[in-house]
Amino acid sequence: MEGETIVGIVYNAEGQVGRLAMPKLYDLIFTDRRLVGVVTVKTGAARIAGQLLGGVIGQAVAASVAKGGADKKRMAYAGMPLDQVAAQNAANFAAPYGSIENPKVKGLFSKRLEMRVGGKKAVFRLPKDQVPATQALVERQLPK
Repeated sequence: MEGETIVGIVYNAEGQVGRLAMPKLYDLIFTDRRLVGVVTVKTGAARIAGQLLGGVIGQAVAASVAKGGADKKRMAYAGMPLDQVAAQNAANFAAPYGSIENPKVKGLFSKRLEMRVGGKKAVFRLPKDQVPATQALVERQLPK
């Protein structure tokens, strides 16, 4: 979209859009007009590898595998128009703010962003360091 401005990005939000979708690592790009969700990694395989190793070490391995893949994907998307980035993967989405329903940051210990996008439930688990920025972006950009 011409003249569209990115106002913030939430990195490494693990989530899914729709009930049957497998969890993926998303970058949630907030612009002045819409929210664009870009899949950086399908976390299913990394999670399975981590579970096979077990415990804290397995989780750390799974997280590092996922992060390495996300960084590669971000490099590939750098400089591309957002519409082109959104079209790269069927799980990506671009939703005008007016079409997003009931956005809320929820959770006691681990925080997640929940909302409805295009009639489908979307849930994204937020990294601890991204929670304050996400809450500010949701309050500023998304309709109540």
